[in-house]
Parts: sequence; C-alpha cells; structure tokens
Amino acid sequence: MKENKIKFHNLINNYKFIDTHTHIIKEYYENPVEIIKKIITNMRYLILPGTEIQDSLEVIQTSKHFDNVFALVGIHPNNVKNNNILYLKNINPNDVIGVGEVGYDFHYFSKEETFNLQKMIFEKHILWAQKYNKLVFIHSRESDKESYEMVKKYPDVTFIFHSYNQPLKMTKKYLNLKNIYFSLSGMITFKNSNDLRKSVLNIPLNRILLETDTPYLTPFPMRGNTNITEYVSFTYVFFAKLKNISLKFLILQVEENFERILWQKKK
Repeated sequence: MKENKIKFHNLINNYKFIDTHTHIIKEYYENPVEIIKKIITNMRYLILPGTEIQDSLEVIQTSKHFDNVFALVGIHPNNVKNNNILYLKNINPNDVIGVGEVGYDFHYFSKEETFNLQKMIFEKHILWAQKYNKLVFIHSRESDKESYEMVKKYPDVTFIFHSYNQPLKMTKKYLNLKNIYFSLSGMITFKNSNDLRKSVLNIPLNRILLETDTPYLTPFPMRGNTNITEYVSFTYVFFAKLKNISLKFLILQVEENFERILWQKKK
C-alpha cells in the first residue's frame, strides 16, 4: 500500500490528467468546490455530470468557480421516474458543454417497466444537445442494442460513452460511426475484465477518453478504497501499458481528443 501511495503522488506531481466523469457533488462531499480547489492543480480538465435535476443545477454552479471544470446536465436512466424533462427549458446552453449522463439502464428496472420513459428522456436530451451543438455523455447498462439504435439516428451529434464496457462485437459496430468516442474507467483494470480489455484494445487512440466515475469503480491497485478523481492516473498508466505506449504519449493524446471535440462543439 505504501508503494502505491508513493507511485500515486509521483504521478499527480509530474503529470496533469483529464477526468471526463467525476461526481464531485454534495451527495458525496460536504464542500465540492473546496475539494476541487485542492486537486485542480494536478488536473488538466474535469467534467461534472448530472444525474437528476438537483445535481445538474449544482454542477453548473460548481463549474463557474473554475476555468477548466465543465458541467453536464442530465437525468440518469434510473432517475427518470422522479425528474421532469421540462427542466431543460430553463438551462442556459452557455453554462454546459453537453448533456449527461443520459441513456438506458435495464439492470435495476426491467425494460418492460421503464423503456418508453427512458427512451423519451434520453432522446429529448439528445435533441436539446443537437439544437445547441453540445456533447452527449451516455450511460448504457444492459442495453447494448437499444443504445446503438439510438445513437445511429443522430450522426451529427457527438456521443461519448461513459465508462464504456461493451463487448467487441458492439465496439466494432460503434467504430463505424465516426461521431462516437469511448471514455474508459477503472473497470478496464479489474481482474475479471478480460473481455472488456480485448474490446477496448480495438479502439483507435484518437477516440479514447479516460475517467474515474468517482466515487465508484476504483481502479487497481487502489481497489478497496473510495474512488477519487486523482486515481484516474492509475487508469492512464494501466491503459498505456495495455496499448504498449508511453504514459506521456497517452496523456497528450487524450488531451488532444478532448480539446478537439470540446472546441469543435464550442464553435
């Protein structure tokens, strides 16, 4: 454990990382702004997603304290029953870079129970993003086919799959869609994620982003600890080794990828 801590401090003191999905919100932290102030010097960019109306409004306000922290607004598919899509009418598009996390999740609720509502809220967010030239960050769990059918309808919208974990056959299908990017979390470091590693090895580096999904999905070798944004550094190290490239090259490539899609949407 001591060795891991030393490695961690060396990483964050020598490199700046991007975390494209971190839940630094009041649900998990007493003062999110102060938490970000403590870590932001070690980070290039952070993206704070929304999962319901309340925390979507919260991350907008949090992001306004920083030049390199960006907000998303969204209703997580597990929260569709308790949130009204009409909230989007009151969102200033200039306050966010996109919507998310939005999508499908048939793990806790059966497809028969919530599919129509999940689909409606997912698509309304996409249409809002399309209207204002914004990004869409997707949550997809046990919904490979449904997610694919949705995104292929909108070739002019840029989609980023948050914590991408789909099998190789789906990865190959998504790679045929030029508007799809893949954000990889600590899941790729898990011992039982061999199939996922085989899948993501096929993704070109220019379509890769990395994330923590803090406070979830803590990467190896910090398993057993609550995930924090800075642990994205371990996922960077792991993926660089997996792709047989240098850590510095991967950091620069991810930064280029993120800035390309971000500034392209800001035009």
